[in-house]
Amino acid sequence: MRPNIHIDDMVEIYVVLLNAQKEKIAGQIFNGGYENQTVLQLAETVRDVIGEDVVLKTTPTDDNRSDHVSSKKITDVLGFTASHTIKDTVSDIKNAFEKRLLPNSLEDEMYFNIKRMQSINLQ
Repeated sequence: MRPNIHIDDMVEIYVVLLNAQKEKIAGQIFNGGYENQTVLQLAETVRDVIGEDVVLKTTPTDDNRSDHVSSKKITDVLGFTASHTIKDTVSDIKNAFEKRLLPNSLEDEMYFNIKRMQSINLQ
């Protein structure tokens, strides 16, 4: 049994992308989150939901990809805005783990995009 982790936002993103003009999305990368947060804010949201025993460790970097997560592009280009917050989704994932709805999630390739894609490509 798979958990219901705001699948509707993910499905809507796929539908929007499938219906988009190829010229608008070709070679593009989109984030589809509800809100824009820095990576630190995202980590703090996870800690707030999971519990204060979560220790955040920061490492200085010049990598701009680590600075800010933004979904402005998908809204501007395709008009998509997610309807569930990051906190909603983290809470759903936490509940799924507590209910044991994500069996073997640290080993099963179904939970790892690259491993799963490699496995499919080998078949």
